[in-house]
Amino acid sequence: MMSSEFEMRIINKPIYYIEMVALLNRLICNRSYREIELNDKQNTFLDLLKEFRIKGCELFELYLYNQDIDDIDTLVTLLRNFKQSEFLYLLCGEQFSKHQIEILIRHFDEIDQIVKTDKYLSSYKWENIRFAFERTAEFVNRLVDIFKLLDLEVANQLKQQSIYTECTHKVSLDLKSKIPLDVAQSIMGKKFKRVFDFNTYYFVPSYFYMNRPMRTFNENTQIVVYPVQKVFEYNKNTLAYALKIIGDDKRLEIIEKLAFRPMFGKELAKELGIGTSTVSHHLDQLRSIGLINEEREKSVKYFSVNTNEYRRLCDALKNFIAQQETR
Repeated sequence: MMSSEFEMRIINKPIYYIEMVALLNRLICNRSYREIELNDKQNTFLDLLKEFRIKGCELFELYLYNQDIDDIDTLVTLLRNFKQSEFLYLLCGEQFSKHQIEILIRHFDEIDQIVKTDKYLSSYKWENIRFAFERTAEFVNRLVDIFKLLDLEVANQLKQQSIYTECTHKVSLDLKSKIPLDVAQSIMGKKFKRVFDFNTYYFVPSYFYMNRPMRTFNENTQIVVYPVQKVFEYNKNTLAYALKIIGDDKRLEIIEKLAFRPMFGKELAKELGIGTSTVSHHLDQLRSIGLINEEREKSVKYFSVNTNEYRRLCDALKNFIAQQETR
């Protein structure tokens, strides 16, 4: 009987390409960051990317398929040599099939018919990606133009290795006692529904990324990107807002059920005895304070409690009470 070899790779360090995309996302969300000078064409392009579902972070996907992007020349070459259909397939987060991508390249207006059959897809503003489909070469050139502008900032930041040390050390310690998948789930604050026999795990701390941890993967590789800086700290006002959000009996019931296991919208609606639109509203409210994770499996979107955020909220309330007791 032949034996099959399975060599697992674990990479735990900051990565040039990930920081480039993270800085792009940060600039999209905060145009005045570091006073990077932008011309009118660059500002218009960033306005376009701001309308994308995750504001440029879609581009993290590209690293799954080419992990040798460690300088601007390699990045530019990769982007310009990508086959149009493959680039758009990744840019859309693989949410359209490759056949659908080919259809949309030829006739983008067919998107209405494609998303009509998938409620998950119909919730997005897909019209915002028309430019990428109809003028892909120009879209790539504008993206390259922005990345060239960001290259020096990222290169200088990566020289400051001490900023990443605490995070990489913590992950290294966790990996000594846990399997990589469990470490990734701990960082994300949830148990994954979709997993494969990954042979490569990336744990990537980012200075520029200012959102909650993000996971992207294919059948071979999983990447978890997380901020080295604290993204959000509770104060009296934000704590009051969070408590107001969860101060609803139906939302508390949703938290209770999702803490037990992931569920999808219709399932929650049936369990709670309310309409799916009402469930969506409650989930949006809970998502606004980071308490809800979502993960798509085929055409179904599953929701679960973000255990990390739940603990942070509980700790914030405990600390607030403790401060009042010491006065």
